[in-house]
Amino acid sequence: MVQTMCGPPGKLCERVAAYREAGATSLVAGLVTPTLRLRLEQLELVADLVA
Repeated sequence: MVQTMCGPPGKLCERVAAYREAGATSLVAGLVTPTLRLRLEQLELVADLVA
């Protein structure tokens, strides 16, 4: 299944939690940013959301 998730961190946390409760065990994050620095910042945010 492919699902796009975007929005404020709180909403994303809720959605990640719902997938986790439904049995999801992996997440693929496709980050589209103009610079490497921004991509690393977004990756850090994603890591915090799923921790």
